[in-house]
Amino acid sequence: MEPAPYQIRDISLLFVEDEIEARDMLSRMLGMNYPGLTLYVAENGVAGLEIFRRMRPEIVMTDINMPLMNGIAMSREIKQIEPEATIVAVTAHSDTSYLLSAIEIGIDHYVLKPVNYEELFGVIDKVVDKIMLKRLVGEQLEQIRRREQQLSEAQKVAHLGSWEWDAQSGQAVCSDELYRILGLEPGTVPPSYRAFLERVHPADRDTLEKGVAQAIDGRQALSFQYFRIVRPDGSPRIVRGQLEVNFAESGEPVSMIGTCHDVTEQKGAEAALRASEQRFARIFQATPDLLSITSAADGLYIEVNRAFLKALGHQLSEVIGHTAPELGIWVDERERQVMLQALQNQGEVRDLEVRFKSRSGRQFVGLVSAEPIEIDGRECVLTLFKDISERKRLEEARARLAAIVESSDDAIMATDAEGIITSWNAGAEKVFGYSAQEMKGRHLSFLAPPERKEEISRLRQGIPDEEQVTHFDTVHITKDGTRIYVSLTISPIRSADGTMVGTSCIARDVTERTQMEEIIKHQAQHDTLTDLPNRKLFMDFLALELAQARRNRRSLAVLFMDLDHFKQINDTLGHAAGDLLLQGVAQRLKRCVRESDTVARIGGDEFNVLMPDLIQSDDVGKVVGKIMGVFEAPFLLDNVEVNAATSVGISMFPEDGDSSEELVQKADSAMYVAKQSSGSSYQFYNDEINIRTVARQKMERMLRAAVQKGELELLYQPQVRIDTGRVVGAEALLRWRHPERGVLLPAQFLAVAEETGAIIPIGEWVIFNACAQMKKWQAQGFGFAVTVNLSNREFRQPNLLELTSRALAQTGLSPHALELEVSEKGIMGNVDYSLRNMRRLTEMGVGFSVDDFGVGASSLHWIKQLPIGKLKIDRSFIRDIVTEPNDLAVVSAVICMSHNLKMKVNAVGVETQEQLALIRSHGCDEMQGELVSGPLPPLEFEKLVANM
Repeated sequence: MEPAPYQIRDISLLFVEDEIEARDMLSRMLGMNYPGLTLYVAENGVAGLEIFRRMRPEIVMTDINMPLMNGIAMSREIKQIEPEATIVAVTAHSDTSYLLSAIEIGIDHYVLKPVNYEELFGVIDKVVDKIMLKRLVGEQLEQIRRREQQLSEAQKVAHLGSWEWDAQSGQAVCSDELYRILGLEPGTVPPSYRAFLERVHPADRDTLEKGVAQAIDGRQALSFQYFRIVRPDGSPRIVRGQLEVNFAESGEPVSMIGTCHDVTEQKGAEAALRASEQRFARIFQATPDLLSITSAADGLYIEVNRAFLKALGHQLSEVIGHTAPELGIWVDERERQVMLQALQNQGEVRDLEVRFKSRSGRQFVGLVSAEPIEIDGRECVLTLFKDISERKRLEEARARLAAIVESSDDAIMATDAEGIITSWNAGAEKVFGYSAQEMKGRHLSFLAPPERKEEISRLRQGIPDEEQVTHFDTVHITKDGTRIYVSLTISPIRSADGTMVGTSCIARDVTERTQMEEIIKHQAQHDTLTDLPNRKLFMDFLALELAQARRNRRSLAVLFMDLDHFKQINDTLGHAAGDLLLQGVAQRLKRCVRESDTVARIGGDEFNVLMPDLIQSDDVGKVVGKIMGVFEAPFLLDNVEVNAATSVGISMFPEDGDSSEELVQKADSAMYVAKQSSGSSYQFYNDEINIRTVARQKMERMLRAAVQKGELELLYQPQVRIDTGRVVGAEALLRWRHPERGVLLPAQFLAVAEETGAIIPIGEWVIFNACAQMKKWQAQGFGFAVTVNLSNREFRQPNLLELTSRALAQTGLSPHALELEVSEKGIMGNVDYSLRNMRRLTEMGVGFSVDDFGVGASSLHWIKQLPIGKLKIDRSFIRDIVTEPNDLAVVSAVICMSHNLKMKVNAVGVETQEQLALIRSHGCDEMQGELVSGPLPPLEFEKLVANM
């Protein structure tokens, strides 16, 4: 077992550092990594020098840049007091001036900040090993020297264990020293050769006896025989024995004289020295740094370690006996000369940054240290090269990262394990307004408003258990008190053993984005014109209130409102005025409902009101009464007073339904009934409405299927030239042969078709079939045109031009044989659109007539600009023309105006000769009505034309 005379507690270290955090951290790390180390701590060079004078520690670890006395000045004083003291500089300074100053005063090691603890502890390990090895070797050498001196003195004065044996008596005489070696008190055991042999170790006894016998037989002295003695207490001693035999003339031995030298300690020292040499060799070879021993005289390599050969790519045989320049391992020969010069001037070199290159040409940066040593009397140099290429790369990467962090617009922060801010970049200062000096040392939750501090603390508590990044949006407060929305990302910083030692935080100001998202969310749920909730939000509210009503067993009401005659107002005064009316209605509705009620605009001129938590049924009537009342006062639209009215339908929960969709649909049905009855009224949903709604829905389904089932047909009413009596046109009139109700007139189903959109496919069927029929009549020689009625919705369809062109092309009908009849109201709905579409169709050759002229409120300014070929006077004026002078006056005025505008006039609904005579007398061009014929099927129409 190897002796270990020294422990680390025999070594003391002085640590000098002015920064409290760095001093505390390194002190704790030293205590943890070197238990038993005597540690002295000072906050500056003056205090450190005072401690050194009193305690004389073996190792001094110091910062360079400190107040009162810097590390260079303190180290210079320490070296003067104790040149053998080992000094390790730990500093952020790495420039040449500090390096040269450190070399000049003899600082042994140089470690850069930020501290790489692995590197620092590697340096301290080397220093401790060196101190312990130096002590051990020195002690052992001193023991060897002392033993050799004692041996020399013993030889001079015969101070050895000695004995003399008489052959005749068999007795021996022993010196006191021999008794001591044997572990006996002088004279306690009768001395004899046999008694001496009993003290010899059994394993060595036979060898000793053989040696003595050989000495007697060979008549020569027994020199330096080593054997072990076992003392009475069982402890072994190693002795070196020597004897000389005296012979009689007869050749018989008469006596023997001998000495025994106890060499136990010497042998132990020799074993320790061999163990030390072996340990040094193992350390030399196992060191990961590049180690070499060269001759001081010529620079030839004497020994290198495995790391040296591996890093540089050479074989041992290629290195030993050669020099560094021969191997070409220095990138710059000048760096080697600087090292040699420093070695010569200061006696050693510590952590000089140089560059080496391998046999393959790979270059790497390292720190070289060198000091002279003596091996077997030969002056040599021990050189250590530490590869710091990776560290340099990491430092450069760290510098680049630091630059990126500082240039980022995002707030990038770091905290310790307790959430205390330790790092704060320029982006954080820009986002929050606080400087790094103001924020370092504060808790991360300092930025959170009072109601969010618990949220931050709770999220941080969960981070140690999380493997991934924590990301969430929250609110922070800037230095000027402004609340901003931030997107915060927190990730753990872990030590090598996985323990969380801090967090990194990235905060991005997303206030504008959040506000825009809120605006977009608001717009997605609200009507942009009135800022009322839209249909989706209304239905969400309704679903929530329904769930609440079920739990509390309360009632609620849904109101469905539709403005009366809104389209007429919109068409007459324009869309801008219509928008103002909708906004005005919204404002009045919000003022007349309860605070718990919800007013929503569903679309167009339709509004919904949700009235939850009803206790008395009268509550609905009171609110509806207020709603109807707000329409009593006119609305001011761009300085024009406009009277408006509304129809309201009401459904109740739970009486009328249990779902949101059902309640809204039934309120809609009730509103439809209110509007159909008189308008400007309200209607509660009831069973009768349900019956009518079901019937209306059934009609809608059957109407959509009527085209495919062939249930539609066209009848034709002749249009007659009054002055000649000839048929000059045929108006196509639609009929529906209902499978259950028989033949239905347009008035019985077109309203439903308009509302549901079924009018579009029906209208296409009408125009195609009318054109096809007219094409047949053209083949028969009929030269008149067919008139097709367009509903307002058909007239406003974007594809009207394309549809008409396609019908003419597919049927082969000339455009001049087609006349489209539109209502006065349909034209005035969008005059610009009407003018553009009508002009394109008339350019093709298609004619236009206006139906029900005089009923609407069209502007003559626009009528005269439209390409209208014929005006049709509504039958309401013709019916009483004989008895009502006013009707006759209107008819006369329309005829006169039309002729002045180069338009023809057709009187609709002529049933008597008296009516015919009056319109003829006022110059009316055409007529149609029962006086000539009602609508006829094509074959009967053909017969009528043939007979006229």
